[in-house]
Amino acid sequence: MTSPPEANAPEETLLILSCLEPLTQEEIGRFVAAANAPEVDWALVQELASLNKIEPRLTRTLRRHGGWDRVPAPIASALEAVAEAVAVANHRRVARAETLFAEFNAASIKFCLLKGVLFAETLYGDPTYKRMNDIDMLVHLDDAPRILEVYQRLGYFSIAERVANRPELNKKVSHHLPPFVSPTLDCLLGTQWGLKSPRAGLAIDYAAIWSRVESVSWRGVAIHRLSSRDNLFHVCIHLGVFKSGLRDLMDIANLVRQETAQIDWPAFIGDVRRSGAQSLVVHALSLVNCIDPRPETAHVLAELRPEAGGFYGTAAAKKTASRAVLLRCCSGHLSNVEKGVSAFNVARYFPEKVRFFGDFWSSVLFAPAAECARVTFQPEPTPAQAIAARLVAPLQILRAIGAEVGGGLVVLLLLKSVVDLGVSLVRWPFTARAENDLGAYARSLGLTPADLERIKDNIY
Repeated sequence: MTSPPEANAPEETLLILSCLEPLTQEEIGRFVAAANAPEVDWALVQELASLNKIEPRLTRTLRRHGGWDRVPAPIASALEAVAEAVAVANHRRVARAETLFAEFNAASIKFCLLKGVLFAETLYGDPTYKRMNDIDMLVHLDDAPRILEVYQRLGYFSIAERVANRPELNKKVSHHLPPFVSPTLDCLLGTQWGLKSPRAGLAIDYAAIWSRVESVSWRGVAIHRLSSRDNLFHVCIHLGVFKSGLRDLMDIANLVRQETAQIDWPAFIGDVRRSGAQSLVVHALSLVNCIDPRPETAHVLAELRPEAGGFYGTAAAKKTASRAVLLRCCSGHLSNVEKGVSAFNVARYFPEKVRFFGDFWSSVLFAPAAECARVTFQPEPTPAQAIAARLVAPLQILRAIGAEVGGGLVVLLLLKSVVDLGVSLVRWPFTARAENDLGAYARSLGLTPADLERIKDNIY
């Protein structure tokens, strides 16, 4: 096992070890020692836990292995509040998942449960281990009509009605249906026929992936899951270039920790090469190897790093300069950009549409200073670096979007936004606000504008 890139501060030790499952006795000893270190800055622990969105894991690990009594009362209360809110939301989601999966089985719809809701059972034995945005499933595209019937029967609806019932309209530019929302707005469904957008340029062999799926029991309900090898491939290519905090990295790290014996590592490397995902996988495993160095990930990196590069390769090198940098440069700002685009696309009334157009471009061109620093991978910049980050951040944001959906599509979408704004302006004198603003759109779905905001917050 390689040496860590730096001697950990106690705050960083607490955060990293709280995310690993299971801990060895030696790691438990280091965790307890860090929790009891007289120099530990609990305010910094809380700040970084919030940035990395791991309050539930940190709270549970401190309670399980000792150290909770060392946490100052205001910070303990704040951590517990987040953990309890996550627990309430996740238990509701699990209950809905049990009903949904039973309906799928009754309809003979084959699906693979993906990511968090699966890992909560298989890796952590804890449905409350982190905030989860949705229930993600891999399905066959041919089953989409029957899946939509199940969703309708259970009362789920989509806020993207124009394509919700016609997945053939977006299968060439997307790998999933629009998100479907439960009647009580507390559960989102991610329905995927692919693991990555077709615009990302990967050649993924889905027939081979489906041939390796495994039947398992999930809370007493029969489901399918990807093989360990394919689950690792998925979580690696899914990791965002900015959204790469411990909340996301821990699933990759713990999958390697717990299921390495089930992974055919030479075959995994072959999958990565055939799909053209070297840069994505090197990025993900470089970050994981920084927080939890292991021989398996080191071997994969030695094989694939010479073949990786570009935006993701540069990001990996900068973020793994130290664990201190890695824990401080994760950013959810791209979600704010996506929310702005979503609001702009839904709006029809020109005064609203032009406002959302401004919000979207402002989020790209004038991100907050802290986010500019994070998306340029300089979380604690000098004054000169902060100025440079402000200038470079818009390009970084656009590059990140392009890495997900293709650079050409980004240009087309930006041009389309200008055209849509012009069309809205031309129609403005001939439209009544009551029939065209967001309030009207919300009412058409039986919702309020506040409900739409809740849904957007949950999706992203």
